Amino acid sequence: MDERKSTLMKFPIPRNEADRLAYLESLQIPTSQTIPEIQGLCDLVAELTNSDIALVSMIEKDEQRFAAIHGLDGLHGTPREHAFCTHAIMNTGQFIVEDAARDARFANNPLVTGAPNIAAYAGTVLEPEPDMRIGTICVINKTPRVYSSEELSILERIGNAVAALLSTYRHRVRLVNALKSAEEAQHQLQKAALYDGLTGLYNHSAFGRICEEMTAKSQGNSYLAIVDVDEFKSINDRHGHYFGDRFLKAFATALQTALPAEAAVGRLGGDEFGIFLETREPDLDRFLSLLKTCERSVNDACLELGGHIAGRASFGVSVMPDHGRTYEQMFQHADVALYASKQKGRNRITVFSEEINRQFNTLALRKNFDEACANGHIVPYFQPIVDIASGETLFYEMLCRWNHPTRGLLPPSEFLRLFDDHLCAPKITLTLAAQIRMEEVRAAVGGLAPRVTINVTAHDLHHPLFFEKVEATFPINGLTWSDVV
Repeated sequence: MDERKSTLMKFPIPRNEADRLAYLESLQIPTSQTIPEIQGLCDLVAELTNSDIALVSMIEKDEQRFAAIHGLDGLHGTPREHAFCTHAIMNTGQFIVEDAARDARFANNPLVTGAPNIAAYAGTVLEPEPDMRIGTICVINKTPRVYSSEELSILERIGNAVAALLSTYRHRVRLVNALKSAEEAQHQLQKAALYDGLTGLYNHSAFGRICEEMTAKSQGNSYLAIVDVDEFKSINDRHGHYFGDRFLKAFATALQTALPAEAAVGRLGGDEFGIFLETREPDLDRFLSLLKTCERSVNDACLELGGHIAGRASFGVSVMPDHGRTYEQMFQHADVALYASKQKGRNRITVFSEEINRQFNTLALRKNFDEACANGHIVPYFQPIVDIASGETLFYEMLCRWNHPTRGLLPPSEFLRLFDDHLCAPKITLTLAAQIRMEEVRAAVGGLAPRVTINVTAHDLHHPLFFEKVEATFPINGLTWSDVV
């Protein structure tokens, strides 16, 4: 017999108790509620067997709980050790007690000696899947009686129907849960597409889209501020990345709290944030006042983290329509203003102006250009020079392109001022000359041996060692002066 006595509990426990309880939990039957379809069968079995009480009973870890009740108001369950059904689920089929007062197992049971005064019991075990005996459908009478074979057959058939309904109910629950999981996963994907995982602010792409939409339909003035945490690298180095993340979260929360609800706030990456606000009437002073409030708020919030570190930041501001009519134009100008804030000592707010642009944009461009040269982002493109009369390719002109990691391939017009910069101009020619690979050029044009023209700047021609430096790159790329026009 599949039965063992628990040393801790006063009732028998099936050998597969853990699996049985897991299956029962997967049904997710509402507590203190009945399942309408099962309730109807419970009422029917009471009527067809002429019984005082009928129950659909689920045997849980410590209690018997009812999924349907007939003739027993106000009771939704009993302790498991008192339940007749606890004994019934030890085997498949039916469990019959014709006179509980004369049965040694139940004579002193509180449900027999007191309400609901069980005298006779017949239960069919509910087994929705093989060996998953989770409970019973049972009928109870308050006087001893013998249940006829016809009544027991009715109880069995209705029990099978209830078991089938529970199996269907479980599959429905699993389907609903799967749909909820899919919806939650979709929600998380949508959230990840919009929000920064660390700070909860809009991420770079979402912030950009929102600002683009707002500028496109703006009927008034718009203000953009790019905010950069001052000396954040030293904070990370001194206190570790865990503290650095807490610092950024506190910084972001304080920033958002200090701004009105209509302001869009995003994390643009690393320790850089963006603020966008649209107003009906021009009010730059109000926007700058809000940024001052942000300064004080983030300073206080970051000091509360410990380490005596204030949340100091540099701000670059641009205004629409004065500094551009698109988000891209506003961003470029705010970026120049931010660069000016940093160059002027950090921890300040700078509003873009043409004077700022002339003074600092070349400096910012020079810094980015140096990084581009070091990372191989300044690349040559070759344009054929063709004799119109003969159709013959005479030579290839080497052109300069900036393969920018975020803005894509930039033509020379985007960085034209660097050709007149005494520090950058010589680097352009040398960087490109070092990248000419004649074998690759010949392979690209069908094995011909074209000559290549190298454009030079005025600064190149005035440099006394220019030709020597160009020639020094020839062994690297298989180039000789005969290959150069």
